[in-house]
Amino acid sequence: MNKTQKLLRKLHPNDRHAIVDRMRRLMSGIWDGLDVSKLAGSNNIFRCRVGNFRIIFSFANGVFELREIRRRNESTYRNF
Repeated sequence: MNKTQKLLRKLHPNDRHAIVDRMRRLMSGIWDGLDVSKLAGSNNIFRCRVGNFRIIFSFANGVFELREIRRRNESTYRNF
């Protein structure tokens, strides 16, 4: 089991549902109405805000790659 699956399993069902729903929308390319921003200093790494959580992903050449899901804190965007 990877780190993302472990995090999702521990979350409250409402948070889990919201994150999974956003990930599905991101993977399908429907970003309208989502809070998506490009990370400063990167070419193709983005974040999507879901409450206190951030979905960090890359999107290049039409390919979605999940990097990590993190709870928002001071070190959320380090190492990207």
